[in-house]
Amino acid sequence: FHKEWIDYGISIDTLKKFDIGFYSMRNQITIPVYYENDLIGIRIRALEQNDIERGKYRPLQDLNKTIYQFPTNQFFYGWNENKDQIKKCKTAWIVEAEKTVLKFDTWGCHKCLAVFGSKISKEHINKLLQLGVETVVLMMDSDFHSKKDEEYKMFIEKINKLINKLKPYFKVELCYNNINADAYKFSPTDYTLEDFKKIYKKRIVCN
Repeated sequence: FHKEWIDYGISIDTLKKFDIGFYSMRNQITIPVYYENDLIGIRIRALEQNDIERGKYRPLQDLNKTIYQFPTNQFFYGWNENKDQIKKCKTAWIVEAEKTVLKFDTWGCHKCLAVFGSKISKEHINKLLQLGVETVVLMMDSDFHSKKDEEYKMFIEKINKLINKLKPYFKVELCYNNINADAYKFSPTDYTLEDFKKIYKKRIVCN
């Protein structure tokens, strides 16, 4: 395993559980994606700066130029690993990136799904309905410095679009940086566990 995610606080057990690997030829963390026990694609987390500029997360391309891509707008990351707990509690935490799912798993939370970005599709909604989800907790990255800046207005506009898309089907809650932490572009698990708990406690019911 590459030390970056271990240093981030993801446990060895979680990395093994999700089959996280390392492609040494390109210095990339490899992230297999499964749906109903089938491997549907492999994504990477780039580590080299010139590679990150092409996209921090993207499909794996091997040395033979085979690209292991799949339609990300039709699937979740963490589906196979977390669907049983989500079905049981009827609640799904929706985040942007794979790393966030892994860190939540390390923290003992097994109801998190990533959408490979910041968009939620009709297919995502259908999959949540298949699991009997009643409550969706949105936990998108906090892409703003301050509530006074233009980025905050753009963030709220983006979040409102997601909320309106989800509200006909689910109770929607919003969990984001509303404790005024200095945390530009932080995902929920970029905070300490203690700070995350404060943010989660102050989540907003959107219905």
